[in-house]
Amino acid sequence: MAGRQDMFDAIVMADERFHGEGYQEGYEDGSSLGRIEGRQHGALRGAKIGSEIGCYQGFAFAWKHLLHSDASERDSRKMKVLESLMGMIEKFPYDDPAYDKLHEDLDRIRGKFRQVCSLCACPR
Repeated sequence: MAGRQDMFDAIVMADERFHGEGYQEGYEDGSSLGRIEGRQHGALRGAKIGSEIGCYQGFAFAWKHLLHSDASERDSRKMKVLESLMGMIEKFPYDDPAYDKLHEDLDRIRGKFRQVCSLCACPR
């Protein structure tokens, strides 16, 4: 009778063991795939932000050059705002993805870009 009891215990324990092993394998596979997917998402999001900042920077350089060649007193305010935008872009933390104020700084740059657009009377 003890032999039969051991056999049934082995069957019951096998089910629990397989459940635990399956859970562990699934957890490891899910973690690995999650890291890969997260890395891809982060690279895509970072590329979009970098492209946006680059667009603002090119815009600011072009307008600075245009205003510099025809410097009038009226353009001095535009130049100050452009230089402010360029300074914000230069200080933007490109290489620190853990920077806690990244989105706040990006929103400030977007706002300053809108201000430059309104001063230069250009379409967005």
